[in-house]
Amino acid sequence: FLFPSSDDALLAEQFQHTDATIIIAGHSGIPFSKKVGAKLWHNAGAIGMPANDGTANTWFSLMSLGQQHIKIEYQKLHYSYPQAQQAMVSAGLSNGYMEALSTGLWPSVDILPAPERRQQGLALVPKALCF
Repeated sequence: FLFPSSDDALLAEQFQHTDATIIIAGHSGIPFSKKVGAKLWHNAGAIGMPANDGTANTWFSLMSLGQQHIKIEYQKLHYSYPQAQQAMVSAGLSNGYMEALSTGLWPSVDILPAPERRQQGLALVPKALCF
């Protein structure tokens, strides 16, 4: 799991395994982009779980190629979380993550570094980035 507060050296280490200039990752659930030297680490967020920011929104990114840059725009996804919650109940998955779909708050923050734990419940306002 890598997060906005992750040390640049830890992100840079991931580039040692590839020739890529940009790494597009996910799974941690909190959208962020971070320049690491001349490279870019990008996490689009998670489409299936809110970002622990107190809103029911999930996140994805739109990337567009310009003549000299790549533009990344974060997008909120508003979706029918009651329908998703009902599907979870039907599948026997009525746990804290089902409630997180409506509250936007994760039931467990033990994997989060302290800076991200302090951000719990604060709505995200990611800005577009050109790289």
